[in-house]
Formats: sequence, structure tokens, C-alpha cells
Amino acid sequence: MTSLPLSGIRILDLTQALAGPFSTMLLGDMGAEVIKIEAPKGEPTRSTPPYFVAGESLYNLSVNRNKQGIVIDLKNEEGRQAFLDLVRVSDVVVYNFSPGVPERLGIDHDSLLAINGGIITCEITGFGTRGPEAARKAVDIVVQSMGGGVSITGEEGRAPVRAGIPTADLGAGLFATIGILAALAGRPARNNRGMKVETSLFHSQVSLLTYVGAFALYSNQAPRRVGSGHVGTVPSQVFETADGYLALEAGFDHHFKALCAALSRPELGEDARFSTRTARRESRSVLVPLLEELFKSRSTAVWVEQLTAAGIACGPVQDVLEALASPQTSEYGLIKEFDLDGHTVKVIGSPLFFDGSVDYPVAAPPRLGEHTVPVLTRVLGYSPERIARLLQDRAVFTSNSGKGVHE
Repeated sequence: MTSLPLSGIRILDLTQALAGPFSTMLLGDMGAEVIKIEAPKGEPTRSTPPYFVAGESLYNLSVNRNKQGIVIDLKNEEGRQAFLDLVRVSDVVVYNFSPGVPERLGIDHDSLLAINGGIITCEITGFGTRGPEAARKAVDIVVQSMGGGVSITGEEGRAPVRAGIPTADLGAGLFATIGILAALAGRPARNNRGMKVETSLFHSQVSLLTYVGAFALYSNQAPRRVGSGHVGTVPSQVFETADGYLALEAGFDHHFKALCAALSRPELGEDARFSTRTARRESRSVLVPLLEELFKSRSTAVWVEQLTAAGIACGPVQDVLEALASPQTSEYGLIKEFDLDGHTVKVIGSPLFFDGSVDYPVAAPPRLGEHTVPVLTRVLGYSPERIARLLQDRAVFTSNSGKGVHE
């Protein structure tokens, strides 16, 4: 097992829901010490249905591995001081409060920088901290919709749909991780001075538009929905087969001719309506129905074998269980396991591999307040008497056999 690249980095995780916890989990997978700090009631996803393991929401368990969990009441002055003591000995603080909350709590970037000149803060918001939408409540489907993604997803002539995975949340989590890593990498060049990193679900979603957005800016036309197809490449989509669905792309002219030969219709590759990329795009409404009928004649497996042999990029449309059980998933050990009160929980691991290793420690997500006493003792050196006073004053809380928190 190679040494993980973020070993020795300590991160204070004040996030909840999906974007923030996803980001800090990735950092924990890379070796960072992540201390998850929750309010006394715990973060809302601890009660998110539909699945629970040993009383814990599987939603929450899926994005909080490799973290230590403590409970601090930041509205309690003694609790806030304990948090600030942690800031003094940490590298990064990540939070996704509503705009203005960090300032009201006195834990905004400038306040923390005054305590630890090397601290990096990462603020994840829904729509940013300024502008007309800054105060708008953000959830993934709303942000996907307002960020343009929903408008181009689905079939033409039918209602737009959200992406099957939460692209706004996960995109923001990924950009937050990138920003944190960049700030850490550049800290020595800044004489170890800290930095504020900011991203939002909305701006991350808009950024993911990439070439789609560039096309719209150039043409001044809003893109239309093309189902599983591609706005500029034909064919590049999903086709129904005799027993399932097949995804393929044959955009270049030589690939299209190879596809036509594999379909036993070589004349289509010479047809002036289809012989060039531009012609195929303009004749999409004619070409696609022809291909749809041809692909229904054989099974997905047969088509994959034949098209792969012809050099065509293709693959079956697998459901989630099939994708998770695929040999390629297993080859890299992407499914991780941890024990939670005698229950084996399987989750999706990180797709980052260092020095060829696919293995890294996987610790179960913390129960609410599970590590409050150990962290205050080990990291801050608080005495048992001081911790007892903090507990008595309801400044911090510790777990009660996984059944919530108690004083």
C-alpha cells in the first residue's frame, strides 16, 4: 500500500447533505484526516429514506466514510471556542451554510485566518454568496433546471427530465475538491498563507455545460433535446436491440463506413446523404430510423461483438447492478465494504488510484458524536475534567451507543 498523498492534512468538515460530504469523503480517501463536525441534532441526511442499516441512513453512509465524527454546538460560546481550537491545528475548513451564516457564527474565512494564518476555507453554496439568486434555496433538481442541464435532457417533444445522477451536487463537490487541492498545493508559494475557496452548485452546473454552452453562445440558439443522441455527431446514441439496448458512436466517416459494413448495408456509407459528418447531421431524421430498424434484428451481445471487432466504440446499456457487478469494476476494487454493528455495508469507492494501488483503508462513517471525546483528547489535549465541563454545559455532545447524542 503506497502512502496516500494527503496523509498529514487535517480537514474540518462542517458540511451536510451531498456536495460537501462527497468532497470531504474524497479527501479522506486520499489520506486526509477528516473530522466531521455536526450540530447536536445531526445533519438531516441521517434520516433520509429509503434504506437504513443499523439505524443509519444508507444515503448518509454512502458519502461519509473515512471520517471522525464529533458534535459541537457552534452557537454555544464554549463550543465555538473548542471549534476555534481545532482550527488552530488544522489545514482546511469546509462548510456549506446559507450565505451569511459563517459571518454570524464568527467562523468566516477572515475570522479563521486571524486565528490560523495558514487555514484554507472552502465555502460551498447553492447559488453563490452574492447576486440576485444568492438567497434562493438550492436543491439538485432546481439547480440542474436553472443551470440549463434539464432543458437539454430528454426526448424532443416530451417534458425535460433531470439527469439520473445529481450532477449539480456532485459537480460542486468535485470542484470543491479541486479547489482545496489547488489551495493546498499553492500554499508554500504563498509563504504558507491560507486561502478562501468558493464554489456553488449553480456555477458548477453551468460550468459543466462546456461545449454545449459554447455552441449556444456562438449560435445564440438554445440547444434542443436530442434524447441519447449528440448535437453534432450522428450516429452517437442508444439503439434498441432484439433483447436490450446498445450505445455506440461512429461519428468519423471511416467509422461510419465500418458500421455500415458490419450492418451488412455498405451502400449506406456511400450514400451522399450520409457519407460525411455534416451530411449525417443534416439527415439525422432519415438515417436514425434506418439504423433503429437494423439494430432490432440481433441481440445486444452479438452487436457488441461484431461492432467491437469492426473498431466501433460501443457497449451495452447496463443497469446499475450490472455496472457494479462488472469485471472492470471488480478489477479495480471499486466496491468497498465496512462493518457497522455487525452489518456489512457496501459503498462505491474512489476512482483515484495512486502508484497502481487500488486499496486504501475504509472506515465506517461515524455515528453522531462518536469521536467527540477522542478528538478533543487526542487533537487538542483537553483534560477529562475540561471535556466533562463542556458536556455538562452542552457545548459539545457525545454519542449514546449510536442512538443520538447525550450530555
